[in-house]
This record gives sequence, structure tokens and C-alpha cells, in this order.
Amino acid sequence: MTDRASGVEGVRRANLGEVLRLVHHDGPRSRAVITADTGLNRSTVADLVAELVSHGLVVEQEPDSTRRVGRPSPIVAPSEQVVAIAVNPEVDAIEIGVIALGGSVRERVRVECAEPPSVEDVTAAVQGFVRRWRESS
Repeated sequence: MTDRASGVEGVRRANLGEVLRLVHHDGPRSRAVITADTGLNRSTVADLVAELVSHGLVVEQEPDSTRRVGRPSPIVAPSEQVVAIAVNPEVDAIEIGVIALGGSVRERVRVECAEPPSVEDVTAAVQGFVRRWRESS
């Protein structure tokens, strides 16, 4: 691979990351707003969004046709299927949560502990939580 090719791929990855960050931090937005916010052209934004959709990171929704004059732009929203498991061991409990890509808390539990939890206690609590969460989802 040449330096130019790796440079182009690096720019593409950075642009993908920027689009995903916008949607993650600022919520659903139209492709037109993404174009304005990033300074990228419409076809580049369309290609980047299509790639993020193909990876399941974002979804496209029908535009709100009541808000603007002209051809409405599809709305790009973070996928609720992409989640992170957050773990906060405390002195008397272990808090575990499921946070969706857009930042919404899908589930949160607090496991009370009689004494400060060990690494093994935290690991077992997280494994049990994830197993139960997957079975119920």
C-alpha cells in the first residue's frame, strides 16, 4: 500500500469517526446538517453514512417533511443496538449499566455487597448481568 492510499484511508476513517461522533454526541440529525457541520460534500456524507449503516452503527430514518421547504434529507440516528456495558464498583455495591450509542441508559442495576467487592466479585456480577440482559433482550 502506498503512502497516498494509506493517507486517503486515514482521512476516510477520520471522517467516519467525525460523523459518528456528531450523531452520538448531538443526537439524530439530517444528512444536510451533517454536511454543514463537517464541511464535507453531500456525496461524501452519503457514502460515509451508508458505510456506518452497513456496520450497524447508525440508522437512517424518514425525514421530517413538515420542517423545511425543498427536498428533505434523511435523518441519521445512532443505532440503539450498539451498547456499552458500564461498571462502577463501589465500597458497598457494584453498579452496572447498558448505555446505547446515543447515550440513553437502556438498563441499570445496583448489586449490593456486604464488603468491598473484589475483582472476582465484580467480574462475576458483570458476567451474570450480561448473561441475563442478553437472554431478556
